[in-house]
Amino acid sequence: MTASNSQTAIANRKWAGAAIFACLRSGITNFFVAPGSRCTPMTIALANASAKWPAVKIHQHYDERGLAFAALGCGRATGRPGVFICTSGTAVANAFPAVIESAAEDIPFVLMTADRPPELRGSGSNQTIDQVDLFGGYPRAFADLHCSTDGNNPSAVDKTIIGLLEKATHGPVHINCMFAEPFLDEAYEDGELLGLPCAFGTTDLYSPPVESADDEDSPIEIAGGKTLVIASGCRREVALAAKDLAKRLEAPFLADVTSGLRELAYDLALKRLMEHEAFWPDTLIHVGRRIVSKRLLRFIEVAQPATYLHVNETNQPIDPLHMVTDTVVGKVATVCEQIRVRSDSPPEYLQKWTAISGQSQQVLKQQFSDSTSGDISEPAIAWHVANSIPTGSGLFLGNSMPVRDMDSFGFWESDRIVHVAANRGASGIDGTIASAIGFAHGLGTRTTAIIGDLAALHDLNSLQLLATSTQPVVLIVINNDGGGIFHFLPIASQSNHFEKFYGTPHARTFGHAAAMFGLDHTAPKTLPQFEQVYSQAIERDASTVIEVTTDRTANLECHQRILRQVAESLVKVI
Repeated sequence: MTASNSQTAIANRKWAGAAIFACLRSGITNFFVAPGSRCTPMTIALANASAKWPAVKIHQHYDERGLAFAALGCGRATGRPGVFICTSGTAVANAFPAVIESAAEDIPFVLMTADRPPELRGSGSNQTIDQVDLFGGYPRAFADLHCSTDGNNPSAVDKTIIGLLEKATHGPVHINCMFAEPFLDEAYEDGELLGLPCAFGTTDLYSPPVESADDEDSPIEIAGGKTLVIASGCRREVALAAKDLAKRLEAPFLADVTSGLRELAYDLALKRLMEHEAFWPDTLIHVGRRIVSKRLLRFIEVAQPATYLHVNETNQPIDPLHMVTDTVVGKVATVCEQIRVRSDSPPEYLQKWTAISGQSQQVLKQQFSDSTSGDISEPAIAWHVANSIPTGSGLFLGNSMPVRDMDSFGFWESDRIVHVAANRGASGIDGTIASAIGFAHGLGTRTTAIIGDLAALHDLNSLQLLATSTQPVVLIVINNDGGGIFHFLPIASQSNHFEKFYGTPHARTFGHAAAMFGLDHTAPKTLPQFEQVYSQAIERDASTVIEVTTDRTANLECHQRILRQVAESLVKVI
């Protein structure tokens, strides 16, 4: 190796070591690394850092799309970015869906992508694409950093990246890193920490900000009257602040499943409540992000509250109905303490919602608690998991039917802590298995994931992540041989093309796929069998796949039957 080549390799290692050190100093310890040549300097610096500091966790996967979603899931659980590291070329593009989800839900996420040096760009060099601003306007910040051979000293790299990482507190940051060959010099030995100190402290960019005492002197006054408080798409501590606000205002509290709390059972009753003005709020206080229930959105649209206050920690608008009258961005606990109403909510308003909830819960209990019939259904799966999941567990919900079913049918006691997540930013089915695994790693506890069969097929590669996960994940796959949610749309009865283009039957089961990755797989046929295998799975120290076969048409009929039963029972309390 010539002196020039050796200098390039050493510069690469110092540059990469400084980049990794900047992450460590910022309080980031979870790194998600894909195999590749161009990212060798970062991979080696990270491997040597993890050997010296056990707090540094490296997660590996060969599929960049799944790996990016795993990093996203980890960031969702911890509030700190997972760092995604990959080689150049289309490997980078595979992270795009996760970048979109991160941006849509303000989830911390950092991408450190390797790239060719300037002289190879636009030259037809192999595995070279234009990575500059590849993700468009989605990242909160982008930097195409100078090549390691351009004379940048490690301290400059450290400071530059620290500045970029500060922008990753609420969304993705893309740091494009140019490396010239060779990546290692002949004198290299494992364990060398070029660009990395022998110890590190942390500035911890992602620790909760200190609240200003001055904020407490700024009350937020709203009209009040019949007041309804909603929490959705937020961390549990945010939802608890909303719950405390509802308690202080003596107002009904509707906790969307994505808040992690379960309070009043409301979703199944809403179709009837739209017809009764006594339930319509004068004031709506919405804390958090998107609402899962379409019925709740329709109820709000019908009710037309005079005041619609949206409280969130970021200034990203959440107003699909275009009805928000006031928006407050800030620390939610502080904002909730500041809210004052000019007119109290009448006590009978809370009483009416409480009665509705009790009646709905009674119908669900009658429907699902007697499992001797053996009937298994998608609503029954949601109800049973909610009643059985251990406190402190994670619960990751796939889009389409699983998140909606848990919102409608799944409830747990208020003293049980369940950490709930779903990719509701763009609400796609991309990377669902990987996201659940990253979420479990971020939580540091066992997690149950419920997803559909199409989502499982879409992310089948991530069964490798499931098989190697150090945190047990119980993966429940609802296999209804296609897209069950489309049966709830008008197109199901309006076109002879429905089954081919929307139902999309695939005739696949997941036993062989699980076996390929060395995963335990069970396929219970009845509800008692499901209860047994799930109770066993949540006690295991290894991940498990539980496949439940249902019928799409029967599922639609089950939902419609329960909705009718709830509606008929409400005559007693409305």
